[in-house]
Amino acid sequence: MGFRAGFHLEKQDCERRNVALIVRVIRYTSSGLVFLDLEFLVPPGITKASDVPKYLVFVQSIEQGHRVVNYLRSLLPAHLQKDARKLIRHHHSMACPECKAEGMESLYKCGEDRDCLVHVSTDVLTVGVDIPGLAGVVIFDKIQSLSALLQRAGRPVRERGTSGFAYIYVSKANMAEAMAYLNSEAGKGDKRVLEAKDPTSYVPETVDDSEPLPNSTRVNPAEDTPARDSENTQNTTTSAPKQKPVAPLKTAHKTCASLLLVFAAHARNRCVTRQINIIYRNPEVDRDCGRCSSCVGDSVPKPRETETSSAQPSQDVTGLEVSKVPGYMKPQNKDLKTVTAKLEHAAYTLRQSQPACPDALLISARIFLPPNIVTSIITDFLLIESEEVFFERVRDWKYKDEFGGGLWNVVKILADDLRSELITRHDENLEKQRIARLHKWIVSAGLEHIKRVSLKLGPPPPRSLSAAPSIAATPTNDSVPPHPPENPANLTTKIPPTKFYAGSPKRKAAGQSQRKGSSKRPKRTVSVQLYYITVYSYISAGQRKYGACCKPKIIIHYG
Repeated sequence: MGFRAGFHLEKQDCERRNVALIVRVIRYTSSGLVFLDLEFLVPPGITKASDVPKYLVFVQSIEQGHRVVNYLRSLLPAHLQKDARKLIRHHHSMACPECKAEGMESLYKCGEDRDCLVHVSTDVLTVGVDIPGLAGVVIFDKIQSLSALLQRAGRPVRERGTSGFAYIYVSKANMAEAMAYLNSEAGKGDKRVLEAKDPTSYVPETVDDSEPLPNSTRVNPAEDTPARDSENTQNTTTSAPKQKPVAPLKTAHKTCASLLLVFAAHARNRCVTRQINIIYRNPEVDRDCGRCSSCVGDSVPKPRETETSSAQPSQDVTGLEVSKVPGYMKPQNKDLKTVTAKLEHAAYTLRQSQPACPDALLISARIFLPPNIVTSIITDFLLIESEEVFFERVRDWKYKDEFGGGLWNVVKILADDLRSELITRHDENLEKQRIARLHKWIVSAGLEHIKRVSLKLGPPPPRSLSAAPSIAATPTNDSVPPHPPENPANLTTKIPPTKFYAGSPKRKAAGQSQRKGSSKRPKRTVSVQLYYITVYSYISAGQRKYGACCKPKIIIHYG
């Protein structure tokens, strides 16, 4: 290597024997606002920060860090929500100087003085800092190289005599990519692959088909060099026409082959630490570590069960049961979508009224009012009849104390509007059903082709000549009025035939214009509903005017 004689190069071992590497495959989605894989960081029933070990979570970006922080804060118990900003801290480069100083001060606190539960950070805490009392790290970042992975995994338990964990979360796509590399020509020729413990074991040809395999096989650049050289030599032998130089395309960052070997070792249940030692030529290459996820196994924690009290309010709180609510008072999906949109708009308005803070530009309305809180509100929405019920549903909301009253006023107005809309819709449906039954009856009676209806009222009965007062002579709603018309026999009322034309006003106007331009009259269809209403109103008017004993004569003209 060009050194003088007697010079020795000492290679430092990079294995951390007090850190257990636990590789886990991401089971739940991590692109939204809910991170079920990270719920174990905030166990239920905690009373203070020192009850659980200190953890550091590495995320890919500031935006993802805000989503993780807000979700972990929503998991805190109700009595710790007021200190959620201190218990779950976010470290990133865009924080203000005061927040950075406050976060670093909290990072070095240990024991009973510790006021932070989980630290969420980008790569700002990857190098140059030794965190005391750090029990473990969670690598929730998309790592591109093995050296970056080991740099993050080396943050915990820097003191002697301590041990910790490094939880490495890998996506299914990265696992599929690792197995594809291992089964490729470059992977089969890679001498760093950890051999199988059992000679009868084999590398599986198929992987989890939930994620599609990458189109191009990732290879080690060092192993791919001879192949490219051979291609260059072959191209020189054949003369090709000169082409115009084309700008190189931007390609995505490729995962290094060393990191793919580590992922493949976990997929094949091989010692992860031993595979890393083979890659970096560490001393411990002939035996397993006995502490990684492949050697001792890993019991993946399950996410919390959804609390029924937040999704379905109990009968003691609401005083109502869902089964006792009438069917027409149960909102439809479109109604709940409208309520959700109005709630999100109200949340945005409430957020705008908040004083300026360093993270104001990075917290949207959906982060301010998370979907799980919205779901707990709109579930059995009309059963929220008191402020107590509302605050019971949003007890896990971070901003409950500050903005709970304002949001309750919005929910109360939305609930009243929804009740009125459902009642109006129910009345309209009843009216449609009544009209349908009436039409069916008229058709069965053969009255659907009526052209004109006229009604004649006969003379009223004579007055009572008895001078003695009696109940029958007393004018009532059913008796004869004292002043009937002089000639009631000639009273004739006719309904104009134009009122019996069915259809919309446009069709009616079209029919009138046709009559003006042509001598042939259009075909007329009788409105059965209008016929029934008109006849009924005429009979009612006659009885109100001449008494119930009046028997009107209805003349029906068929067309």
